[in-house]
Amino acid sequence: MARVRARPIRTGRWAVVGLMALVVSSGACRADEEGAVAPAEQIDVADRESADPGWVGSVDGTDAFAAVVVGGGRVVAYVCDGDAGIAEWFTGETGDEGSFALTSASGATMRGQEGDDRVTGSVGLGDGATHRFVLERAEAGAGLYRVEDPEAERDGVRAGWIVDNDGDQRGSLRIAGASSPAPALPGSTLTVEDTSYTVVVYSVPTRPPPGGPGPVPIPYPISDKVS
Repeated sequence: MARVRARPIRTGRWAVVGLMALVVSSGACRADEEGAVAPAEQIDVADRESADPGWVGSVDGTDAFAAVVVGGGRVVAYVCDGDAGIAEWFTGETGDEGSFALTSASGATMRGQEGDDRVTGSVGLGDGATHRFVLERAEAGAGLYRVEDPEAERDGVRAGWIVDNDGDQRGSLRIAGASSPAPALPGSTLTVEDTSYTVVVYSVPTRPPPGGPGPVPIPYPISDKVS
């Protein structure tokens, strides 16, 4: 499978979102028909005034980004650099005072501690080294995105992105077991060989909607469709 080179598209702060279709044919994967670049804050995501989009930042000693969303005793995290083949998803529970120790499906490890103004911790990515990170609160369109769709599971399509507060992004795409850098975050859907898959963003509700009931008793973080 050919690699899709998808390092951040930069035409100024937040200019990161390319409207891109990914077409797969004859076993090859290529970027096709890249559209106009639009600022990340123009993506219509979960109401950021009533949701906590988590924490984002870089991982020391690598070009990878990390994203962590913590709430309701649960944590979802991602470490990604598609160019280096890094795409580690973590889920689990938080301990006392926001600490967590997680292991991905591949055996990568993440330890962290949520503070008032940052999340600090480290990851072990299988290279024999421990890489530290300090994450800051995600702003505007920054945060943790992924394809989350029953058809994607059926078709063996998996993709995730991290957008940081400078408007840079890292993404990884996996199709039928073969990985490559993901195309620029495409907005509401990722299209592969004429099939569109839903893109979601992770967050934690911080207050109920006006006039609505209190927070629903489900595990946080949750994902909302990008529209």
